[in-house]
Amino acid sequence: MKFIESTGKTVKDAISKGLAELGCDSADVDIQVIEMGSPGLFGIFGRPAKVRLTLKESDKDLEIDLPVLSIDQPSGRKREKAKPEKARADKPQKAEKPEKKIFDHAKRMMKLEDAEIWFVGDSYELDMKGAVNAGWNAVW
Repeated sequence: MKFIESTGKTVKDAISKGLAELGCDSADVDIQVIEMGSPGLFGIFGRPAKVRLTLKESDKDLEIDLPVLSIDQPSGRKREKAKPEKARADKPQKAEKPEKKIFDHAKRMMKLEDAEIWFVGDSYELDMKGAVNAGWNAVW
């Protein structure tokens, strides 16, 4: 199993540093605190916190590839070119969420039926109303 040991001022800092180095989320690792660390006296004689992050083994039978489509409004930032398995609807024919037109455009890009689409959004007004009006399954 792959693991790394990471240090930081606090346990939280050490964990964050280790997760960044592994490029994963806390759900993907087992965390063992090796040393809690100590700030020392007036910042003198302090010890850093030390943790071991061990990657969990994934169950390949449970992994599936789902098509991903983002219909967020363009932010003006330069975006990476879309990968073949992903598509973006950044310029949806002059429509904005929650208009049905933008969701219909996204559905055509994904080449899916309404019942096959699960839309996960963070705005009731913009995401949920639009997805439901388009006939999609929606999760908020």
